[in-house]
Amino acid sequence: AQKEVMVLVDIKPGMTLIKSKYVFKIKRKFGKIERYKARLVAMGYDQEINAQLNFAPVVKPNTVRLLMALAQIKKMAIHQIDISNAFCCADIEGEVHISAPKGMEIPEGKCFKLLKSLYGLRSSPRSWNKTIDKTLKGLNFMPTVSDPCLYSRWAGGKLHLILVYVDDILIASEDERYIDKIKKNICDEYDMTDMGELDNLLNAKITRTRDKITISQAHYCREVLKKFD
Repeated sequence: AQKEVMVLVDIKPGMTLIKSKYVFKIKRKFGKIERYKARLVAMGYDQEINAQLNFAPVVKPNTVRLLMALAQIKKMAIHQIDISNAFCCADIEGEVHISAPKGMEIPEGKCFKLLKSLYGLRSSPRSWNKTIDKTLKGLNFMPTVSDPCLYSRWAGGKLHLILVYVDDILIASEDERYIDKIKKNICDEYDMTDMGELDNLLNAKITRTRDKITISQAHYCREVLKKFD
């Protein structure tokens, strides 16, 4: 309701309804429980596939390593923010209607019309990418040619970088005051969690000293060994 993601409407003849359901997840950091999550998602596998209309770029692993290498060489700080319910911040393309999930009671003959994108829709990653792209360009950051998920700009004679991995965003700069400024600008647009200096990305541990920066997946390796005994 706060984000005005959907509204209750009458089911009309010929209207296509996409099923929905609740998804429950335990979010962990290096094996420790951080929080419990519940999310309403659309069961978008019923939608037709159009690769061109639904394509959204995903950052390349080499780009992540490049940002960290540049940050180490230029003594840049790296901070991380997480956009809350990112897909629900993006405008939806066309009219999409979903049925109520099991356990939710709504009046007979009613369904939900989506006003924003919803997790599970095939078009949602692209819609969110277009939304965050517009925001970052509005802050004078431009995507790089080799990877459109890495944004850069020069300001005050210094290089500033932003890397986008869906709803996880890394901000690297020699000037930590500039990082705080960018955080505030993004916070004005979206609900976000400020995670401070980077220490974890995609369940990989990031360790940094004056001389080097290290990416470790030791915890992931232990989990795999445990899973397969």
